[in-house]
Amino acid sequence: VGERINHIIKTMLVQIQKCLFKNKKWLSKWQIKSRHLLFVSFSIGCITIAVATGVFHKQESWSIFDSAYYCMISLSTIGFGDFVPAQTNERLMKEPGYVLFTLIFLLFGLAIFSACINLLILEFMAYNADIVTARSRLKKNDIYKNVYIIPFSNFITKN
Repeated sequence: VGERINHIIKTMLVQIQKCLFKNKKWLSKWQIKSRHLLFVSFSIGCITIAVATGVFHKQESWSIFDSAYYCMISLSTIGFGDFVPAQTNERLMKEPGYVLFTLIFLLFGLAIFSACINLLILEFMAYNADIVTARSRLKKNDIYKNVYIIPFSNFITKN
C-alpha cells in the first residue's frame, strides 16, 4: 500500500512541477527525490491527524490531548482500547456518517503512514548499500594500512 501511495504522490508532484515550471527550463529538470515524497506524505499524515483530532474532540467531548493520543495510538497500530470512538449513546446506529469518518480516517491514516515507513526503509537500505559499495571498493590492505593495535587494550591507533 505504501509503495502505491508514494507512486501517486510522485505522479502528483510531477504534474504540479510541469504546470508551475513550464517556462523555466532550469526548474523543469528538478528531480523529485524520496525526501520530497517523505515530506509530502508526512505532511498529509500530520494534516490527517490534526483534522481527526478536531473531529474527535468535538464529537466525543475528549480533550485535545486525548484526541491526538487516540489518533497516534490508532495509526501506530498499538491501539490500547482506552479510547474508542462512537461507543456512547448508541452512536453506531444513530450516526453512520461519523462511523464512516472514523473508518476512513483509520484506513487513510494507516495507508499514509505506511507510505512514510516505506520511504524511510528505502532510504535506509540505499544508505547501507552505499556504505557496503564503498567498503568493497577499498582494498583489504588499504583498510589496515597504518593501523596499530595496542595489545591488552581497546585502543586502535592510526599512524
